[in-house]
Amino acid sequence: MWTLQTRMASQNPTLFMNIYRASESTSVKSLFPEIEQCLTAYYGLQDDCEGHPEWQRKIEEELGGSLSYLAMQMDEISRDEACEKSVAFHRFDMEK
Repeated sequence: MWTLQTRMASQNPTLFMNIYRASESTSVKSLFPEIEQCLTAYYGLQDDCEGHPEWQRKIEEELGGSLSYLAMQMDEISRDEACEKSVAFHRFDMEK
């Protein structure tokens, strides 16, 4: 997730040096499958721990912030499209 966060941050147009780092590999289109895999894995862990609220809370505390950062970096237009295509992203969007 840290690598994805770094790649996602390179899209921030307010940072001057990012003008020179524009790359198709850091576009939302390229990063979305990886973000979706992280979301799916996170929700898989949460669902596996159903009935164990202390573990669900621990997973949320340990991974939730990083995962939320990744998903929230997408702009509104991309987020709407992602919700239509991905069950995991739709679930995240409903919980945020």
